[in-house]
Amino acid sequence: MLKSLLNILLIIAFQVLIASSFRTLTISKSNLYRPTASVERSMSTSSKAENQLDVIKKMPFDSALLDEYESALSTVIANMRPGRKKGRKIDFSPAKEYLMSRHAVLSKPTVEAERLNRELMEKQREMFLAKTNLSQAQYDYIGKALTYLGHYSAKTKKSSLLKIGWHKILESGMTPQRQTIGTYMYTLSLDERSEHLSGEIAAYHNAFFDPDEGSISIRIKGLIIDGDANGAEQLLKTLPDTKLARLRTYQPILHYYCDKADLNSALRLYAQMRQASSVHCDSDTYAILIGSIAENGGFRKDATPIDEARQVGFHNTHGPKLFDEFLQEMANDVVEITNSSAVILHNAFFTGFRDSLPSTQVVSTDSEITTSTKCAQDTDIILNRVAINARTGVCPRSQVRLKLYKLDKSQRENLCGSLFQMAKDNHEDYHL
Repeated sequence: MLKSLLNILLIIAFQVLIASSFRTLTISKSNLYRPTASVERSMSTSSKAENQLDVIKKMPFDSALLDEYESALSTVIANMRPGRKKGRKIDFSPAKEYLMSRHAVLSKPTVEAERLNRELMEKQREMFLAKTNLSQAQYDYIGKALTYLGHYSAKTKKSSLLKIGWHKILESGMTPQRQTIGTYMYTLSLDERSEHLSGEIAAYHNAFFDPDEGSISIRIKGLIIDGDANGAEQLLKTLPDTKLARLRTYQPILHYYCDKADLNSALRLYAQMRQASSVHCDSDTYAILIGSIAENGGFRKDATPIDEARQVGFHNTHGPKLFDEFLQEMANDVVEITNSSAVILHNAFFTGFRDSLPSTQVVSTDSEITTSTKCAQDTDIILNRVAINARTGVCPRSQVRLKLYKLDKSQRENLCGSLFQMAKDNHEDYHL
């Protein structure tokens, strides 16, 4: 009898101990997205508990951005229509609580194009739903809110909000529609501080949808930020049609080569750009390329030959004659040089011909470029602003007479078509 009583007492004590343990680790639904004191104590004493309870980790964003996100999301949610299921109103408060939460529920998957697929995201979604106990309707509500957040951020030009929105998309294992991914991708790409993240979203886009010029261009930007010019050029080859390429598709790679003074690679890429019928080089592009060659002394008579120049169709590999060839090609594409292009070219030629320009200095704006009317000698380097005689059309420095060409009907139509194409390209580049 005594033995049986002791067994009963031991069983009761064991049950009490188990119940106590469960109470210690229980997280109520209202506190699902923030740590309880008991969980914090468990975290400090057990690395295993830390791995199992990532639910309590704060998202990696500063308080100011989180405050702005909460304010924006409140506006978005206030404008959303309440959902119903067969006439019955659905409780979306758990979904709203997750959207407003500053804590992560799960570790989000890493976006790597070579391993990202729907199976991986579906597994993430299942883990998320199991962790949060959300219904499918509540889960869909989260997706809808994050989609509207993308539209809101694009309209208000508050791209940084999408950093948090994207974090929650990945964490919850969502596979949004192509349009939503495009909104996040393009809006973040307009902020230089978020170009790496927009490249990540472009990789996500290309993993689930057919790559297009926009996603490839943004992905290229991300690769260039990482210093992977070779990977960026390989990505160019994935364009379904070279006619889809735009100037912005090539520009980050060209700028990278010019910044690194890799003139052979820059000229090779420039030749590809010239062959692409849909790419129209503007004055800034020519200024960057010509400026890079000038800055590195490529237009000096004593310059080291640029071997790639002949490979891509130039007759000269260095010196003033190579410069003349560039100007002839530039004249076919560019009607005028912008102020920013003038500054780039001025400073580049000053650097490359510093010994021949003792009285010249680096400038910040085109207005700082000195004006001169003195007739130059044959060996002088002309790097000035000039006022052309309106009656004679003669440049006072070089004594060259400017020509005015009268266009025939076909030439006028060709010019008009080119201007329309340039306008279309600019619209696609800046009004995404």
